[in-house]
Amino acid sequence: MRVLYLILLLGCWLFYVLYRDTLSLLTFAAVIIFPLVSLIMLLITAFSARLGTVCENTSGVCERGSIIRFRVWVKNRSFLPAQSVTLCFSVKNSFGGGEKRLSAVVALPAFGSGGASAAVRSEHCGNIIFTPEYAVFHDLFRLFKIKRRLGKPVSICVLPKLYPIDEISENHAEYPSDSAELSVSVSGDDPSEIFEIREYRDGDPQNRILHKLSARYENLLVRELSQPADKRLSLCADSFFSGDTEKRLAECDRMLCALCSASAAFLEDGTCFVLYFSEENNRIVSDEESFYSALFELYSEMGKPRADSFAELLSDIPADCPLCAVTASEDGERISQIASVLGERTMGCLLILTSSLAAENIEIPENTEIIVISEEIHEK
Repeated sequence: MRVLYLILLLGCWLFYVLYRDTLSLLTFAAVIIFPLVSLIMLLITAFSARLGTVCENTSGVCERGSIIRFRVWVKNRSFLPAQSVTLCFSVKNSFGGGEKRLSAVVALPAFGSGGASAAVRSEHCGNIIFTPEYAVFHDLFRLFKIKRRLGKPVSICVLPKLYPIDEISENHAEYPSDSAELSVSVSGDDPSEIFEIREYRDGDPQNRILHKLSARYENLLVRELSQPADKRLSLCADSFFSGDTEKRLAECDRMLCALCSASAAFLEDGTCFVLYFSEENNRIVSDEESFYSALFELYSEMGKPRADSFAELLSDIPADCPLCAVTASEDGERISQIASVLGERTMGCLLILTSSLAAENIEIPENTEIIVISEEIHEK
């Protein structure tokens, strides 16, 4: 369009130079003035517009396989219409899988609004991030354009489907949430036992002062209470994925399906557990709300590079705590390495796999039980 305008402008200029009359002057002036007027109208429309994004799923979560609908909206607050506005946005999964770029062209009436919608099927678990990039406003003659940034990205968490697990409900949910043992290295607040007796310090509770003993030694002495040793069930998720994008996403789906199904079974039977997803980060899970809070944090951890391995993570957990490990790997050597780490523990372990073939090709330690959770089994 700009090339045609330049040709028209050059032709009108030559027409004016050759004839030097009123008609040629008016024609040349019109070719210059009309685009300038169109530019002014474009400036008014573009900078008075409001832009934003919204996700129709207001809960912020959805089940894998469902349709997610996003919408980009533009509100024209000027008295001038906008004949052509191009909306550009992208959609991607935080776990990988490529980025889809989309665009749509809308027209905005004066004091009106418009927008574009995008429907995305959540084929894999992860955070689906909808990023509105920019809106391009064009003038009437499409000679000028103004680019404006759209709203902030919108994300929705895609969760796996849950499957009932009778094996956990019947055999593996008797792990104690708290231990009757007391810590020998850390003080706490258990009034049944005294951890140590020491001199009074500012801020110590008055009810912990030992008055008779303090009077005998002519110095204020207080008691420190004992801390129960935490023997909660440790639930560890194998988020050490490898391979190409599609294989990694499929492995991630299977692992999260097994993890969430096992967690639901534990919570249903009232078993409190600690969800581990790195050596530094773990969260105590006692109900559905705390589980989803921990799961969302796991999602953010899964996108980060890892220097250690899942077997190393398992070896860092105290050996006297009950342990449940979940992995979606089908690598026999890797699973055997995990099983060998479990076999060195003093407490019984539960290993959850997502492939029955993988379970057949490993040597199971005496103190370890294995169950398989997979979508294929439940579909059959």
